[in-house]
Amino acid sequence: MVRCNFLFKQFSVFFSAVSLSLFLLVCASPARAQNFPLDSASEDRHAEDTVSVRDLSIPPKAFENFQRGLQELQKHDPSRSIQFFNKAIHKYPQYYEAYYHLGVAQKRLGQDDKATTAFQTAINLSNGKYALAEYGYALLLCEQGKIKDAEQTVRYALELDQDRPMGEVVLGTVLLYEHRPDEAEKTARDALSLDPNTADAYLVLAGIHGELGNYSGEVDDLNAFLNIEPQSSRSGTVRGIRDVAVSLAAHTSNNK
Repeated sequence: MVRCNFLFKQFSVFFSAVSLSLFLLVCASPARAQNFPLDSASEDRHAEDTVSVRDLSIPPKAFENFQRGLQELQKHDPSRSIQFFNKAIHKYPQYYEAYYHLGVAQKRLGQDDKATTAFQTAINLSNGKYALAEYGYALLLCEQGKIKDAEQTVRYALELDQDRPMGEVVLGTVLLYEHRPDEAEKTARDALSLDPNTADAYLVLAGIHGELGNYSGEVDDLNAFLNIEPQSSRSGTVRGIRDVAVSLAAHTSNNK
């Protein structure tokens, strides 16, 4: 039981951190960042037609600094990314996407209080309409032990953005913290039904199986994650957790 609890706590802390980092890579960029890829200067004519009035109001220099911040985050240099996000905010104080990514960078540096403020600012500036900031804020509330507030926050965000698989993943994480495995599993399955390549949904499932003592199922979930992300910055950590789960599965099998 002690080994089971240790593994579950390890998953809880690990997953809340990697979820924040995944937002940047999967779904965190606002429309203009998606329309103009970081590795290409080409423009997508169809995407260009979807640019909003607000996007067009963002000063070019602010957007350029925002893009540079995203690049530094993708290169795993949060300290340098903060410089560019701050420059973007200086040029455009209403830039709630920049505040959100500023919070992601601060979270990576362990600056949780600053990250909380950045996420809250993004929420305020967007009038509570920017779901990603709500998700990030909810995960920080989890780490602070404010589980009910976290669940309320993420459920509100899902109403804003119901098609985002990562929202279901974050809700699954919150439900894991609350030790509600059946509900957590449903949200993880919902995420996978929206996008079968939502790797973090398998981390939620692995956390559920670990808590229930189903270590062979946990190993399967971790292998599914690694099939989607075989060489990501997180793969090494997941392989280490899988090795522990393999040992626990063998130990459980031998004791039957």
